Amino acid sequence: MQRLLIALLLILAGESAALACSCIATRDPQELRKLARDGARDAIALVEVEVVSAYDPLWKRGEQLRVRRTLAGRAPASVRVERLNLPSDASCDLELRRGQRTLLILYPPRARRLWRRSEHRISGLCTANLLHQPVFRSTFVEALRR
Repeated sequence: MQRLLIALLLILAGESAALACSCIATRDPQELRKLARDGARDAIALVEVEVVSAYDPLWKRGEQLRVRRTLAGRAPASVRVERLNLPSDASCDLELRRGQRTLLILYPPRARRLWRRSEHRISGLCTANLLHQPVFRSTFVEALRR
């Protein structure tokens, strides 16, 4: 009985590990440049934001962001994050807290809805980590300005 319980726990632990986010961990400048150019392909802007309000689980509305500075591209002064579900770092979503300041990449929304015109997609957890590497960030800015 005890062996059966241990086996069941190992199976469940293995399944949950498969759901975890895994990011590319590289410091190779060539790889970082390629990742930055790929990430800039559909991007609207690279911005520094302050989180005004957190995700609203009742209305399933994304975080409200104030754009503090635009490093490249064009961005509105205020953005609401397009969210389909509660953000989860297990699915590589970037979880944002009220008052937090961070760098983000803005992308156009997946679906244009009249009542949610200010919504934009944002970079995920993996890209947010890459934005702190100067080679990635400078290449991204250069690619977005073209």
